[in-house]
Amino acid sequence: NKICVTPSNCPNNLYADYLTRTCLSKCNGNFADRSTKMCVDVCPPSTYADPITSFCETSCSTGFVINSGNNTCVADCSIGLYKNPKNNSCSSTCVDPYFADDTSFSCVQTCTSNPLTFSSTSSGRKCVSSCLPT
Repeated sequence: NKICVTPSNCPNNLYADYLTRTCLSKCNGNFADRSTKMCVDVCPPSTYADPITSFCETSCSTGFVINSGNNTCVADCSIGLYKNPKNNSCSSTCVDPYFADDTSFSCVQTCTSNPLTFSSTSSGRKCVSSCLPT
């Protein structure tokens, strides 16, 4: 006999897990979606899979930023993206007052390698090792 589990079968603060066919307080290997009361692999729009809380959250835990490409919270951004403190997400460019730093893969207010060396182009502001001739 197979037992079906639905969110309406689960008491408060428990989430329907279709893999185990049980109601769980913490989803195993995926994330609890409070809006549907289900364990999900991908969080719904405007929520992000937080590995610290194991819930789909509207913001990430401290030290994590939003990867909007797959609705997850990540400690580090993918190559070519920068941790952006302005919107707490991974961004391809950094805007004033921040500079893209390829050393830390973060948007920083002061370039660490040489605080006086940076460039500002149509693709954003970036820390550079030396300025290009004009």
